[in-house]
Amino acid sequence: NAAFAGLGGNLRCGHTNSGLRLFVLKYVYIMVLAWLLGGCALFSGSLNAPVPQHLPALAQAHWFQLTDMQNGRQSLLAVQALADAQGTYWRWVQTDAFGVPLARQRIDSRGWRNDGFVPPNRRASQLFAAMLALLGGETTLYPQLTAATQGQDTVYRQHNGRELWRIRALNEGEWQIHTATGDHWQIKIIEE
Repeated sequence: NAAFAGLGGNLRCGHTNSGLRLFVLKYVYIMVLAWLLGGCALFSGSLNAPVPQHLPALAQAHWFQLTDMQNGRQSLLAVQALADAQGTYWRWVQTDAFGVPLARQRIDSRGWRNDGFVPPNRRASQLFAAMLALLGGETTLYPQLTAATQGQDTVYRQHNGRELWRIRALNEGEWQIHTATGDHWQIKIIEE
């Protein structure tokens, strides 16, 4: 009987360990899920592009053809000024040739943010920030940056001298933008 009692005790203990293991696995699963969602929330916030002092007026939506000069891929970009309860913001939507969003962001007085369920795209944030300076038509849009002409380029730098991007006008409605991250874009406005 003592042998069976010991075996029964072990069986019960094994059953309890199984329940404990299940509880720990559920707890770990929930913690990993929370960690992943927290990471998404962290990265969907500020996208580290400079925040403009104000948003210039944008009378109508603009469409652009973007060419990534590193790989030749082309995409479309729509830029539109909108308003909600928090105020005016600009929405930027970059899509590939099939209409699949590559980046969907908005800029308002609080900074750059993802707009919807598209993964964060820091390359796009830097490009959009440079294009905002281009579309805004004023070099004082970003008070935390200095803008200077170097040859054919307008170079935007932080006050510590670090270059963020350079913009070169090619033809009417066509530009090149080089970012500090090494991206090289050709931008062409699409007339309506």
